[in-house]
Amino acid sequence: MLKKDDTRADVYAALGSFLECSGQYLNAKHHLEKAIHLKPDSNIHKWYLILAKDYRWLLYKVRKQIQVQKAQIEGLQKLEHLELDTKIMTPYRPVQRISVNDLPFEDFFYKYELTSTPVVITGIVSKMTTEPWTLDHIKQKAGDCMVTVKTPVQESVEWARLEDSKTTTVTEFLRDLDKPESKNNYLFDWSLPVHCPALAQELTIPKYFANDFLQRTAPGTLYKDSWPSLFIAPAGLTSELHVDAFGSNFWMALFEGKKRWVFFSSKDAPYLYPRYEYSMDPVFDVDLSAPDLNTHPLLQLTEPMECILQPGELLFVPAGCPHRVENLEKSLAISANFVDLSNLELVKEELYVNSIMDQRAQDLYLQITNQDFVYDMNSQIKDLKWSEFKNWKYSQNEKYDIKFLNDEHKKHVCLPGQFNGLVIHERENYMFYEENGQIKAELEDHSNELHLHA
Repeated sequence: MLKKDDTRADVYAALGSFLECSGQYLNAKHHLEKAIHLKPDSNIHKWYLILAKDYRWLLYKVRKQIQVQKAQIEGLQKLEHLELDTKIMTPYRPVQRISVNDLPFEDFFYKYELTSTPVVITGIVSKMTTEPWTLDHIKQKAGDCMVTVKTPVQESVEWARLEDSKTTTVTEFLRDLDKPESKNNYLFDWSLPVHCPALAQELTIPKYFANDFLQRTAPGTLYKDSWPSLFIAPAGLTSELHVDAFGSNFWMALFEGKKRWVFFSSKDAPYLYPRYEYSMDPVFDVDLSAPDLNTHPLLQLTEPMECILQPGELLFVPAGCPHRVENLEKSLAISANFVDLSNLELVKEELYVNSIMDQRAQDLYLQITNQDFVYDMNSQIKDLKWSEFKNWKYSQNEKYDIKFLNDEHKKHVCLPGQFNGLVIHERENYMFYEENGQIKAELEDHSNELHLHA
């Protein structure tokens, strides 16, 4: 029993952990904060320094769950106020498609990245490889490589409800891809730079993602060499609702097959009933294949989007957006996560928490928060061949014209879905406005500064 004057940090932490498991998050927060602030007994000082990391990490998880719980309570109150006659989800809105020929870098950054808006870019994928990528080409280049394939598990608490299934070669995986017994085998998020550099060398990175801050970090830094990664799936296989890690944006380029994507904005995440089990990456309780609005009424408040990604198209997914992907046909794709000014602050927040338990995350966090780190972006950047992309060097000859205005605003710029900072562009200006609850952007001709207002 916890005594009133008990000063043992481990006792408070144990009680906080128990309360967190039972869903009593406010009480859990109180006891974990007590555990962190108590001075340890001299006999357990060394162990306390180790355990204190666990306490801090758990406290951040509890705080996140409190935020979710608060949003859910407010959402239920909103539903009561609306007094809806029938329970129904908002119809899915289509994701906009635009040709690469009609999308300058500035339009992509200001209209889509800064507004956290997914977009499909057409006519781009054929320009991304030195020769066409097919399943036969993958087998030729990577056939002898070993892969651990994933399989969907309905009650899994792993990311996207996918778990390791078996280890095999790429050749064997492709040979069995059409067999009924392989219908649940998914070559998922397989790093090309790490496992098959020969394929990575064939890539060209589109200009929209060529300012990736991860490539400005030191060799060997976490995530610097993680992407692009390879995805090969049989028809019918689905990765369930999930959010990409550490606040990163990402893109997917599709070479073969069709994929149905369903998205939600980051502000809709609490309405999808997230659970935080063993990480800061949530598992969502809703089943989008058969939504149950009696069990999950907050789904009615979401604003879902969808698209059928076709071969030759590239999809941009903003940071923090929950998404579900169904492979309508046997498919071949690559994907990469990236960081720039649009999601930098969210990445810092996520990495700060991850760094409590992960030394490599801490190293990355320290690099991107260093005062000498180059945050400015070059709107005139071109598509980069793989070697150019991987060997980024700051050059005064390049025009880094998208930048933070000054230090005062650095901590405020570009949280997804929020506009509480200021970014300056030296050549063009976009005006942001709200229309039917959606953030829009259009060019202005009379000013050289872009003001983003809360």
